[in-house]
Amino acid sequence: MSKILRFVEAAKENSEDEAKEINFGIIPNFQAQQIAASTGVVVRTALRTLTSYAVNHTFKRHGVENENKEARGQVGVTDLDFELILDILNNPDVVIKGTDGSRGKQALKFTKKLIKGNYTIVMSVVRRKDGVKMDFDTMYIKQ
Repeated sequence: MSKILRFVEAAKENSEDEAKEINFGIIPNFQAQQIAASTGVVVRTALRTLTSYAVNHTFKRHGVENENKEARGQVGVTDLDFELILDILNNPDVVIKGTDGSRGKQALKFTKKLIKGNYTIVMSVVRRKDGVKMDFDTMYIKQ
């Protein structure tokens, strides 16, 4: 079982604990250059992170138990879909700049077509004094 899947299972068990976070690597330089060229967003040396809050948000809004997902044309996200995060982020079909969020965060959407559908991961770019982070916000799957 991967580090990400263990974290997802722990986050679901302790849904009240929103402060937990893991990192899953620094964005490769070649990919940071591609993202900057296609979106204008600079993410060089960004640390990618996943929080328990984002895991629970994903299941609540886009998971298999959400009754409204079909109305939005979505397929329910399962625990095992989180295993695909690195593949989707490292080998997306397309990266676009999303809607900027509160507090000046820039959003990036990574989309990749896989067997289950078109996976989209939304990451927020957070600039801090100690560097740049890319926080996983959510993931959804459309047919």
